[in-house]
Amino acid sequence: MTAEVFNPLYAAAAAALPMLGVFLATPRRTWLFAVFCGASFSTWFYCGLGRWSQASWWGLFVWIAAAAAWGVLWIARFRAQEDRWRDDAAAERRRLRDLDEEIARLKTDTEHREKEQKNVLAVYGIIKGLSEALNWETLRSRMEAAIEKALGLDQFVLFVAGGTPGGPGAAGASNLGGMVPLIKRKVISGFGSQWSTLEDFKQLHHADLSVPQVFEKPDRFLGVPIYHSGDLLGFLFARLSTGQDERKLLEESQNFVQHITFALKRVLLFQEVEALSETDGLTGVYRRQKFEERLDEETRRAETFKTSYCVLLLDVDHFKRCNDVYGHPFGDAVLRRMGGIFKECVYETDFVARYGGEEFAILLPRAQAEGVLRKAERIRQRVEAEAFQSGLETVRVTVSTGIAHYPRDGKTPKEVIAQADRALYAAKRQGRNRIVDASEIK
Repeated sequence: MTAEVFNPLYAAAAAALPMLGVFLATPRRTWLFAVFCGASFSTWFYCGLGRWSQASWWGLFVWIAAAAAWGVLWIARFRAQEDRWRDDAAAERRRLRDLDEEIARLKTDTEHREKEQKNVLAVYGIIKGLSEALNWETLRSRMEAAIEKALGLDQFVLFVAGGTPGGPGAAGASNLGGMVPLIKRKVISGFGSQWSTLEDFKQLHHADLSVPQVFEKPDRFLGVPIYHSGDLLGFLFARLSTGQDERKLLEESQNFVQHITFALKRVLLFQEVEALSETDGLTGVYRRQKFEERLDEETRRAETFKTSYCVLLLDVDHFKRCNDVYGHPFGDAVLRRMGGIFKECVYETDFVARYGGEEFAILLPRAQAEGVLRKAERIRQRVEAEAFQSGLETVRVTVSTGIAHYPRDGKTPKEVIAQADRALYAAKRQGRNRIVDASEIK
């Protein structure tokens, strides 16, 4: 009776062990499932052998085998599903990591673009300020700040084409000659301080200064030419320190000079127009209006500092006869040469102007009477010695000169001019080709 009760319990245990093993072993403890299956088969074999009918015994075996097979399939399927979940989770982590990296890149990009935008706006403001400059003095102060801010350069020289160091010329150059410094920042002397040092470098090292580049000798420096329509307007020279990004600086410098080209050209053109409006187109000396402005300035200066000045009025003798006999082109050639002679015979601080027709005026600041007479005589001799050709004929001309001093002969510009004019006509009356001082007239 006991065996009949005992055997079904063990049969149930043998049948249940594979199912229990599946749930306890899922998903990775396959060895545990094998243990439960082994226990199930052991229970079936030892507990049922010789006690059950053949049908019951083999029926239980089929059940256990089917349960074991199902367990194997279940575990394999669950493991495959888990692998897919794990792969999906890994893929999701990778996607999230990539997304984080993309967000970080976009953030960096945004910050970079914001920085670039700020730089562009800053450069735009700088260029706008430069484009409003109409003379070299205004441009000089703004340009120095612009180069320092936009390029971060500390030691540099900006050369411009033509003219003198005090005021660059009004036209570009087609080559690298005739460059003068407009701005010199912390490059007072030595290599790069004057254009001649760069010309020497160019000849010695066969360097091409017409192409933007960084040079390593004799000092590491940046050289960027500034062109406009094939004309060389300027040249940026900058001494470089260690650690500077050459490629980035070169690129930024080229972009910068493209922006400032308009400002340079604008000032050059404005100065050219201004020079043309102040200068007589035929003789190359100043016009009468500019002379009168300068005379007023000199009078105020002389009144303030208790100094003196002198005015010479010069008239070409028998000029009307030159025009009538030899023609107006000949007369123009005479006037053109007179302007050249007068400028050659005076100092740079003196002021030569065409006063009207064949009459010229020269302002001599802080001039002494004896020195004025010597200068006037030198001019008279130069004019008298000058030979003009009209066909096969050699023609010579002379000038008559009147001299007046401030404050000796007049207290105002009008009075000084009137005394010089009176002395001029006195020279005409005395036979021309002579010099008369206002103090000689009674």
